[in-house]
Amino acid sequence: MADERLVVLNRCDNLGFGFSLLGEAGLPHIIYEIEENSPAARSGEVEAGDVLLKVNGTDVDRFTTREELVRGSTTAMLICAAKQHCCVPVLRAWLPV
Repeated sequence: MADERLVVLNRCDNLGFGFSLLGEAGLPHIIYEIEENSPAARSGEVEAGDVLLKVNGTDVDRFTTREELVRGSTTAMLICAAKQHCCVPVLRAWLPV
């Protein structure tokens, strides 16, 4: 996939990593929202429309979204993501305001 990159996200306490996912096992997992001041936002490398490929070195294409987040539920997460800006207009039309 074009423009793949590795991003390290660090969190503290019981807060999340700051992104929301759409996707199911066997389908692409698309990041559709980045929370302000979150680890994902502070990294400057994660954007809405990115496709999540790996979490902590494990391919996520066969996992559900919940399983992915549990798998990466430590204080640090290494994600491999790819830019897929063509998804953003579709996501905006589909998601509630």
